[in-house]
Amino acid sequence: RWQMLRAFASGHPGGLCTIHAETPRQALATLGLYAAEAENNLSPQHVAEWVANSLHLIVQLGFDASRPGQRTVESIAEIDGLEGSTPRLQEIWRRDEDGRLGWTGLRPKVMRRFDRYKVGYAFPSPVGDEA
Repeated sequence: RWQMLRAFASGHPGGLCTIHAETPRQALATLGLYAAEAENNLSPQHVAEWVANSLHLIVQLGFDASRPGQRTVESIAEIDGLEGSTPRLQEIWRRDEDGRLGWTGLRPKVMRRFDRYKVGYAFPSPVGDEA
């Protein structure tokens, strides 16, 4: 897992991995623990900087009891810099009380890459907005 973070930090675009956690925040904390176990001389600040500079999005999957064997997207969060020695997360998509996945209304920084490469994408109405 630490090797995965090192590979993501190499500057090559694209990468995908899985980590078991209940929330995007917990996934970051778990990754930080793996890094600390692998490299004893890393400070918490160094680990946080490495995570914030290496990862862009966290997609949280969950189980849908009404569809056995299938997973659903529960949340998509963007790593948006640091708050002290903690990576800052901004939730972009989340599942509401009715089970619908909806946009939170926040425009992620990763959209700059979409714009740079002329990838068209239009956001729907934010969660809670009535049409």
